[in-house]
Formats: sequence, structure tokens, C-alpha cells
Amino acid sequence: MDRLATLVGYDLAKKRISEVKLLSLILNYGSLNASELARISGYSRSWVWKTLRRLEKEKVVRLEKKGGTLVAYPAEKSHKKLLRIGLLKASEYPYIIPFARRLKNHYSEIEILVYDEAFKLAYDIALGKVQLGMAPAISHLIVHRISGGLSYIFAGGSKGGAGIIEGRKGEGHVTTMASSMELCSELNHLPHPRIYLRKGEDIIRYVKKGQARYGVVWEPFLYQAARNGLKTRPCDLPFCCLLGGNANLKEDHETISKLFEQAVAEARRRIDDPVLIDAYANIIGIDRTLVKNTVKSYEYLESPPMNDLSKLLGILKDVAFPAWILRQAIL
Repeated sequence: MDRLATLVGYDLAKKRISEVKLLSLILNYGSLNASELARISGYSRSWVWKTLRRLEKEKVVRLEKKGGTLVAYPAEKSHKKLLRIGLLKASEYPYIIPFARRLKNHYSEIEILVYDEAFKLAYDIALGKVQLGMAPAISHLIVHRISGGLSYIFAGGSKGGAGIIEGRKGEGHVTTMASSMELCSELNHLPHPRIYLRKGEDIIRYVKKGQARYGVVWEPFLYQAARNGLKTRPCDLPFCCLLGGNANLKEDHETISKLFEQAVAEARRRIDDPVLIDAYANIIGIDRTLVKNTVKSYEYLESPPMNDLSKLLGILKDVAFPAWILRQAIL
């Protein structure tokens, strides 16, 4: 993850901020002992120890003694105190503002984490580092499978906003791995070799320098590529990022899905609202003018597009398990 954003206009209550800070650190690292928590957080070891015991009673953390040291792990109820939402750096999710506001009525604290890499986000959902996240459908499906069902697709999301950029020289194309961008590469039969990068800015730079003839990016990077003099054309994908969630939230699935549908409806109504655009641009760390110029490149989906997913299942399998995987994976 690349940066942490706290919902605009929202401050953690002072009486709870210390507990939330400890829990946030435990989620980041997966596990930490009391001494490490004290050192990283800046709180005293005795206070950390007492707070961990209190969080254990609330079933927010799980404690184990290892070699005489108390080690803290996230527990299945950690989301009740701190619910984390992961996003990719894109113009795609203005509905996250009303969604987070609605979630705040059901969970104590909300944090939003911004990622560059789709598969990393989907994998962190399965690990429980974030509990909800907007990631490509293909990324969610792969991680659900390899994790043994530790994550699921909970609700809809977005479609559109992706496109192919073309430079003047170079061979092959550059894209992101196990993502909607790679799905676009397959559907458009872009020439090989296929090169994988993580950031939209890096893909533009790669094509502009002639290190690859084509690249596949999403908004606002598609808009930026056009401004850099590169040819662009849309991918026309029937789905992109969908809302995924950790398996510990399965019992909350119906509530979360309903809140998400309400948030999508609100975002549609407010898509020209500068307050919404400014708040969203601030969270994802993209200039508001870029967001304003590209946010309407996306359409919003209240629920997962089952028909479209079923129709493209064969090509999704090719993206998840391409023919050249043996050459790449075996040394």
C-alpha cells in the first residue's frame, strides 16, 4: 500500500485513537509483540500490554505467548473497531465517500488505504489487512481461489474508464498483472511480449520512451497519456473493479451490499458536485481537475454483473493462467 487516507472531515475520537492506532499497526504487519508495538507506536509497554488485554476481551485481537513474549494478531472481530477499505489510484470510485459515511453507522472507525497494484489489494483483503476493497473482478476471483475462500465479491462497482495507448516505436505491450487491464490486453490481442508494471504513470512512461509499442491504463492515466501525445482508444470492458470483502464480513454481507447500492445511487446524483469530487480527489491523491475531467468515463454497477462474468469466464481463465506461465514460473 502506498498511502493512507482518513475520510475527509472526519477525526478519530481522542479517547479511542490510541487503541485504533495499535490495531492499525497489527493489521499492517499481521502480528506484532508488545515490545514492538510499544516501540513503533511510541506508547509505554505497560499501556500497550493493558490495551491489548482489553482488545482481546472485545475479540478485536488474538493474543499468544511465544517465548515469554505476548504476540498480538488480528481477530475475526477486528473490523468492528476498525474497518479498512482499499482503493486503487483511479478516478473510478467517487461513491466511496457516501459508502464510508454509511459504514460509519455500523463500525467504530473507517480508514481508506490507496494502492497502486490491483492484485496486492485483492490479496490483502484475503489476509485481512483491509476488510473491504475495490479491485478488478479477475483479481478477486484468483485470490478467492488460491486463499481457499478467505475473500469474496460482495457487491458491484464500476465499468469503463480503461483504454489502450499507442506509441511510435517499440515492441509488445505493457500492462498490470491479473487485472482488468490484462483482460483488455487479451480481448484486443495486443502483440507480445507482454510486460508487467504496477503504476499507471510507469506504463505511460514506458510507452512514451519506446520500450513498448502499446500500454493499457485506466483513468485518469488514459487522459494523461492523450495529453502526452499518445494515441488512445477505449477497452470497452463490461466490468472493472468490484467490491470485495474478507470472509470475516460474510455475516454482514447483506448490510454492506445494501449500503453500497445506496452509495452508488447517491454518487450518480452528485457526480457534478464539486464537494464530492474534491473529497474523493483528496483521498486518492490525484489532482481534482484530472478527477473532474475523467470521473464520467466510468459507469457504476450496484451488483456484480453475473451475465457478463459468465460470458467472459473463458478469457478470465486465460488471464489467470496464461499459456506462457510455464516459461515464466519455472527456472
